[in-house]
Amino acid sequence: MVSNLDLQRNVSTLKSQLTSTQEAWQGFKQGEWVKEVNVRDFIQKNYTPYQGDESFLETVTPATDTLWNEVKSLMVQEIVRIKYAII
Repeated sequence: MVSNLDLQRNVSTLKSQLTSTQEAWQGFKQGEWVKEVNVRDFIQKNYTPYQGDESFLETVTPATDTLWNEVKSLMVQEIVRIKYAII
């Protein structure tokens, strides 16, 4: 059996979660996505194209450069394997 204290805690928790959700949605244009899972509607209503340039980007880090070189090598290996698998 659930006590009144437990019910009060549950109601308090639900109110807190509702408030948090409402705060999380502040600044977004409302739409169907509020009532249902609708990613397309959310993006259509809230997408803003970036009009700037790449000047905000940082230069590549050594770790990223190392990783990218490894990825490129693995991509070549994959292409070779696919080529021989087809023949």
